[in-house]
Amino acid sequence: VRARSTVTEASVISLAGGASPSGVFQGPHTPMIRILLVDDHPVARQGIRTVLTDRVKDAVVGEAADAQSALKQVNAGEWDLVITDLSLPGMSGLELIKEMRKFRPDLPTLVLSVHPASQFAHRALSAGAIGYLTKDSEFEEFVTAIEHVRRGRRYVSRDTADLLVRRSVDLDTTPHDTLSD
Repeated sequence: VRARSTVTEASVISLAGGASPSGVFQGPHTPMIRILLVDDHPVARQGIRTVLTDRVKDAVVGEAADAQSALKQVNAGEWDLVITDLSLPGMSGLELIKEMRKFRPDLPTLVLSVHPASQFAHRALSAGAIGYLTKDSEFEEFVTAIEHVRRGRRYVSRDTADLLVRRSVDLDTTPHDTLSD
């Protein structure tokens, strides 16, 4: 039986598995992965959470609808990975990444955004994210990205990697690409 669980600010819910010393549920002899999902759209969070619990073994998923809630949860808990959108109410995802890096520099962050990589991948990686995917990515690539980022390895799609290489050698740089955040 595979553990399927959701973490909210106030509770831990599990449909299968045993309790760990911290009160979080996990299956026998399997290391869980604690993922904080930050997105302001409830339907998007529900869909992403479903993909995570269905395709990432022993995923425990917490949710935050904005950057302030995410920062509180990062301060209060032990997370293995943060997946964040860039467009959030109040503080942006880029600002969230920078703030998290101040007190949790080792916490891997994967950006999952509707914004094209050409507009934001370089900025997100510069802010401290170690992965960038767009929301139109395939499920398998999403899971692969999570595994890479979880282990502290950078992950971007092949197209994004090509774009970043071209940008680094100024092959396709436009004047507005060089502007700061």
